[in-house]
Amino acid sequence: GYNGNNDDEAMIGDGGGISDGEDGLDFLDRYLASNKSNGDSGCKPRRFDHAVDLGAGVGRLTKLVLLKRYGEVRLVEGDEGWSKRSRVYLGRKRAARCCFTNRRLDDLTKSEVGNWDSADLMWIQWTLQYLIDVDVINCLRILSSVHR
Repeated sequence: GYNGNNDDEAMIGDGGGISDGEDGLDFLDRYLASNKSNGDSGCKPRRFDHAVDLGAGVGRLTKLVLLKRYGEVRLVEGDEGWSKRSRVYLGRKRAARCCFTNRRLDDLTKSEVGNWDSADLMWIQWTLQYLIDVDVINCLRILSSVHR
């Protein structure tokens, strides 16, 4: 990764890859719990079928967080090298529960995203800062078409 010594440190380049995963799982669990206990009888029950990891890199967040709570994860990564590396990093069993899309977020199209399974959760971390405002807005609009 960028200064990382191994795949668990990929992209961020620090020694906290595992603890970042633990923090991410804690954050997700608190989010999911708050949506269950908000007392609003009009809320649909939370589903845990499909998640999307946008700007997935090597797949660290998918491995340490998303696959622990979701049946399938789509990893979207703009760099072909990281996208290929994520299959190895995840291992055969985890990778079998994933779909891999090698595409930059600012290059996503409605027709491409329309072919994805609906998503119960979309995780975007560290990537929107690299897009200009109009591309962020377009990306979020396109992604909203598959969010349940």
